[in-house]
Amino acid sequence: MALVTFAGMWCAICRLAVPNVWCLLCLWQLLGVCSLWFRGHVAIDAKMASTEEKRARSPNPANQDAMVAIKRVAVIGAGPGGAIAVDALAKEKAFDLIRVFERREAAGGCWLGDTTPPPLLTDLEALANRTADPPVDIPDRLPAQTPKLTQPRFADSSVYPYLETNVDAIPMSFSQEPIPSDRSPHSVALHGEDTPFRHWTVIRRYLQSLLERDGYEDLVSYSTTVERVEKVGHEWKLTLRRDGERSDYWWTEWFDAVVVASGHYSVPLFQRAAPPRGPGENGLGRQLPVFDRAWFKSFLDGHERRKNMWQRLNAKAWDEAGVDELNLGTVPGAGRKTIEAPPAYDWDTIRKLPLLLQALQGLNTKAF
Repeated sequence: MALVTFAGMWCAICRLAVPNVWCLLCLWQLLGVCSLWFRGHVAIDAKMASTEEKRARSPNPANQDAMVAIKRVAVIGAGPGGAIAVDALAKEKAFDLIRVFERREAAGGCWLGDTTPPPLLTDLEALANRTADPPVDIPDRLPAQTPKLTQPRFADSSVYPYLETNVDAIPMSFSQEPIPSDRSPHSVALHGEDTPFRHWTVIRRYLQSLLERDGYEDLVSYSTTVERVEKVGHEWKLTLRRDGERSDYWWTEWFDAVVVASGHYSVPLFQRAAPPRGPGENGLGRQLPVFDRAWFKSFLDGHERRKNMWQRLNAKAWDEAGVDELNLGTVPGAGRKTIEAPPAYDWDTIRKLPLLLQALQGLNTKAF
């Protein structure tokens, strides 16, 4: 209003000099003042709108009705991450319901061994293509009882009888939960009385102990697989399947939040050196004379001095090679002229043979 009044005074002065005539300078000044006034109001309106939007999004007490209280929490997996997550959630004393779903028969995750031989791997093509574990078909109506699932779910363990940790027990421990100092005779013989490594059974008992206190075991549903997790509104819908001897039971449960502690390494990794050039070259349908890593102890008992050639050169392959004599040479079709043992695994029990004929003479082939 003051700006308009000022413009009127300016024009009035001009009209005193030249009656009934508006000069161009007066008109230009008037248009400029109006433009400034308009842009100022637009900027103020935009700033107010932005402020209101920020207030609507900010978690302050005035907007509590727009927030959903988290009172029901689901934890997927009872391995290392799941076990410590349950302990942390329970100590918060802020949740009405905490549920843990573990597809194995006990806690421990990747440190839980098998009591029966694992199923044979049949679809190597799907494993190589990373499509071997597709989603399971869910019944249309739940709860439901269905025939026992036959689709491989790759829940078997990868531990073997003499497995030891290769990391110091201190960094493997949770901050308030030290790993027990139990040391295996084999580790003591290799690294001394203060060996920092632990047998896999020590780690398994350590993880299970986290859930065997303060009533945590009542929160866990074992042999239960989470087949689907969906966000529906402000809630999470979990579709669950419990393994039975002859049939599976399906149902759903609802939660406000979900902790995913399911691990990463369930499905075996198979990689091709090159695409197959013809039928049968990938070995499908042929049973090879191999000893599975999880059942290698039976092989050691009767074949301590037999020579073997490993076809996989990662850490676990060299770990197994450390208990036997390993001869290395050229592997047919591997795309290399020679195979060199990594310096970190340059053990005394590994003897290198440079020539193919020497390497293949009297050898069994171990493929896994």
